[in-house]
Amino acid sequence: VGYVEDIGIADMKVLAAADPAILRLRINAHLGEPRLNTKGQDALAAMIATAREYLNKRPDAGENDGTIVPFRARD
Repeated sequence: VGYVEDIGIADMKVLAAADPAILRLRINAHLGEPRLNTKGQDALAAMIATAREYLNKRPDAGENDGTIVPFRARD
């Protein structure tokens, strides 16, 4: 989750619309080295699937009200 937040994706709506291969490239570019391999990309795909499933279970998931659904509570 930290790498995803580092590249500016801080809510599930944006994550749910993402492509795992593109995220992998963006994260590796941000880190300046190829740290995520195909297993990392698989983990990103699982995160994306979880975000989509979560949003589909929400009663207001179809509304585009600009509400941000954070990954976790922030201090």
